[in-house]
Amino acid sequence: MTPLVAILGAGASRGSGDFDPKLRKVGEDLRPPLTVDLFDESQYSSVLRQYDLAHQAGRLITQELAQDDALGLEHALHGLSISAFPHHKHMAVAVPPYLQHLLHDVSDSLYADVLNYDRLIERLLRLPYVFFVSLNYDVLLDRRLNGHHQLSDLDAYIDNGRNWSLIKPHGSVTWFHPASELYVPAIPPLDLSWDQARFQCVSPTANLGLTRGMRGAYTERYPALAMPEGPDDTLVLPDAHRDFFLGKLQSAREIDVLVIGYSGLDKQILDLIASANCKLRHVTVVDQNLETATEVVERFRASGLDPVWRYVADGDFASWVNDGGLNLLVDEYDGPYTRSS
Repeated sequence: MTPLVAILGAGASRGSGDFDPKLRKVGEDLRPPLTVDLFDESQYSSVLRQYDLAHQAGRLITQELAQDDALGLEHALHGLSISAFPHHKHMAVAVPPYLQHLLHDVSDSLYADVLNYDRLIERLLRLPYVFFVSLNYDVLLDRRLNGHHQLSDLDAYIDNGRNWSLIKPHGSVTWFHPASELYVPAIPPLDLSWDQARFQCVSPTANLGLTRGMRGAYTERYPALAMPEGPDDTLVLPDAHRDFFLGKLQSAREIDVLVIGYSGLDKQILDLIASANCKLRHVTVVDQNLETATEVVERFRASGLDPVWRYVADGDFASWVNDGGLNLLVDEYDGPYTRSS
């Protein structure tokens, strides 16, 4: 059996549906954000303004620290977390609760609109085994998979009794660590600590209050998600999930990989897959266009992940699905890979 590893980045969630801002509230564009958009007040002000410290962090980053690209923003966030100034570190502690709220709202508003995720799931579940490796904090994909098998606890993400698993190396808005004290999510204390080795979760369908286990204005749960900090993002992944994923790959003679909306800049993910030491049979890469997708392939090759066959899509997620690329991947799963190079 050759498992498919489907790596889904922010571009996958952004392209998973037709999110027409004209149908949303005035001044609010609830499309799933790309990394560079996370602190964009023109799009996400209603949530951002509820988190004073994260709001300040966003303004500092966008106005003084970051270049106009995702990597610059990630480096700036990392700079806050390691800064010698306590007020910078305080801002960094406040960012994950803001991201949790933002991505939870996006998921709750848009989960029923993710037509391309629905098409992806329906086709890929025809294959012998699929790892959905989502690098997104949102639960847009999770909620659609939850209809096939309820993700009510962390063990359910890697259930051996079906032909798919969901791996979230950067954590999720519905995952959390137990915190050392009660705190208000919008203004966590600078010295707040949490048990990074303990993971718990609620269903992807849970509302934000239930996710946070709110006691009035307070919670004792800290979001289990990795603040985006660049190529060396910390993995926020339960050991059982990591061991299951690597064990499954190591036991396979070879794997296929599908990449959608993922830049390949996050070396932790590439290193994790490379550590399984299995042969890459076929890689399909879907990004914004042919040029950016080719760059992703080169980053894979530079990490030692060089497939025997590859297909690089000339178009984004939606066009790849609508132009028959998804159907071709499933139909040609065992070859002959007529459009590969």
